[in-house]
Amino acid sequence: MGLFKWAEGGTVFLDEVGDLSMPVQSKLLRVLENQEIQRLGSPQLRKVDVLVIAATSRNLEREVKAGCFREDLWYRLNMLQIKLPPLRERKEDIPLLCRHFIDEVSAQYQKHIKRLSPTALKELMASSWPGNVREIENVIGRACILTLGESLELNDLPTVSGQPVKPTVVQFSTLEEAEKATLLHALEQTQNFHAPARQAA
Repeated sequence: MGLFKWAEGGTVFLDEVGDLSMPVQSKLLRVLENQEIQRLGSPQLRKVDVLVIAATSRNLEREVKAGCFREDLWYRLNMLQIKLPPLRERKEDIPLLCRHFIDEVSAQYQKHIKRLSPTALKELMASSWPGNVREIENVIGRACILTLGESLELNDLPTVSGQPVKPTVVQFSTLEEAEKATLLHALEQTQNFHAPARQAA
């Protein structure tokens, strides 16, 4: 059916629209201007009625000047613009985001993480988060997977503030020993003998 037809009468959200190639930009422009789509391999044009919301981390005005983004498409998309400040400028959102990602990852991996320690939160609040929400999601996700307790502590957040913990270098005499040690470590960290098997599958 295709995304636009499936969303008939509703909303289509296009994330990172600034990354679209020029040919795809042309096709999107036609949809926005004529409210028409054309299925792959079909000569027939079909009318479609959708609301389009697009997001990008790029400066599209700069991309237009550089010739990387169509000016006419930019004007079509820019009928109403909402600028979301980077995470470093709205740090009051960090505790809410952390709670959301903790709950999400805990449910996915059957963990029982109930809180984020004050020292860990303080460090999270102090970070500049150049990767914005995706970066904090990644950090919280890894911390939730690796923690053994019900609380995320500062030492569970090795990548905060761009200071990754240096891995311990361990030498093995055979590949079999290395594989065994890796599997045992995974089992210890997850406290769930089924999780590594699911991940490996």
